Amino acid sequence: MRGPVAVLVLLSGVALAQGVQPQYSDEAKTAGLEGRVVVSAVISPDGTLADFSIVQPLGLGLDEQAIEALRQVRLPDSYPPGVRSVFPIDFTLPSTGPRWHLVRITFKAPPGASRPTFASANYPPGAGLTVAAYEEARILSAIKRAAYATIAFDIGEQGEPGNFSVVDESANIWGPEAAALVRNWRFHPGMRNGEPIKTSCEVALIWGSTLAAQLGSVLSPSSPGTPRPQPIVENVTQPQPEYTGAARNAGIEGVVWIDVIVDQTGVPRNPTVTLGLDGASGAGLTQQAVNAVRAWRFPPALPSEAVASRKATVRIEFKLAGVRSTIFWQRK
Repeated sequence: MRGPVAVLVLLSGVALAQGVQPQYSDEAKTAGLEGRVVVSAVISPDGTLADFSIVQPLGLGLDEQAIEALRQVRLPDSYPPGVRSVFPIDFTLPSTGPRWHLVRITFKAPPGASRPTFASANYPPGAGLTVAAYEEARILSAIKRAAYATIAFDIGEQGEPGNFSVVDESANIWGPEAAALVRNWRFHPGMRNGEPIKTSCEVALIWGSTLAAQLGSVLSPSSPGTPRPQPIVENVTQPQPEYTGAARNAGIEGVVWIDVIVDQTGVPRNPTVTLGLDGASGAGLTQQAVNAVRAWRFPPALPSEAVASRKATVRIEFKLAGVRSTIFWQRK
């Protein structure tokens, strides 16, 4: 009996060829939102899909559009009824070169209030960068990699964004670049009791070529919908790094990224920090992350792999509620 993977192949190879294409919602198109919605559904006896639920949302009406597209799918009789499977639906917009891509947005409206909606999202022609980022952007384009940034901000009563802060970024230049882009966006403000109110928002953006081409060019995060598309992912079961007392007392949270070479026996070599919590603000968390990775033991290489070493990247997220790590094995 063929399982979900075969169904996924069928969905992209047959159903979409029959003209079943997801449509953009008006707000998602205005916002320029791109990414993947993952839908769970049960195969009915007649080959249609039913009992839909969203496994990985995208928002702004695209979740509903993904389900509507799947309602039009009819699978061949060879697919057993009653099987629940997952279906990824990708939403991408045309791109003529490297540019910004909005891949996640989260509104945090107060209780009893409606969320803001997009009035306009201006993406400047060309790269959409300031002069300060041109050199790094040129290098990233040459090596076919992408940058990312997650920023938080407020949407005021007039629908204008302000009070920006950087949540995460691939290098310290990209958070300010993303804020410069979003500063020109406009919203219809959130409402409560008929009055506009200030609302918090968080967005994740990727800068690079077409979103589809970036799969594997930036690293995947540990939570769905964040800005790094997915390579081969493995959750960490090894001991997590510990908070330093200074960091915990200061309430510091953040993310550390470490590249590492893993030999045939699973021993990590030459851990290299590519994004850390620097200086006093990091309160020793970057070093704690490096020390933990050095002590880990990874799965040994399979005999069939016949490799001297493998490359991996580790993402360690320090949260006061707990530390979480994820390994991203680089594709061969």
